[in-house]
Amino acid sequence: MASDNQPAYLPLAAALEVLGQGWSLLVVRLLLEEPHSFEDMVGGLPSLDAADVARHVEALTAAGVIVAVEAGPDRVLHTLSALGRGLAPVVTSLETWSQTLQRGRRRSAG
Repeated sequence: MASDNQPAYLPLAAALEVLGQGWSLLVVRLLLEEPHSFEDMVGGLPSLDAADVARHVEALTAAGVIVAVEAGPDRVLHTLSALGRGLAPVVTSLETWSQTLQRGRRRSAG
């Protein structure tokens, strides 16, 4: 329900400003598995080049979804903040929905 004359969709719009940019949720999905170095993220997201991964990491870090953690001399790992870990059920739900979508498309095409 909307309040203060604001449409009910505004919270969703705010979330999409952070997560709806390109492949941002794929970065989150990767980090749900475990912390990764930047190089590991580039290798784990073959659909994206290093510049795209950097752009998403920077935006997600600015939004408080990702944090960088020193993991030794000259080694930084990126991990999800508590806010970012809260996206786990969202990512799982989207993956389930996508599987349903793909099955429906295969049936329609066949």
